[in-house]
Amino acid sequence: FRLLGDNLIIALAAALGKDFTIEAQAAWQKLVGVVAA
Repeated sequence: FRLLGDNLIIALAAALGKDFTIEAQAAWQKLVGVVAA
C-alpha cells in the first residue's frame, strides 16, 4: 500500500504544482505512513 500512496503523492504534486508545498508533502507522507502501517 505504501507504493500506491507514494504514487498518489506524486500525482497530487503533478496536479497541484507550486501549491503542493513541502509541508503538504510531509503531511501526506505521514498520512500514508500511518495508513500503510
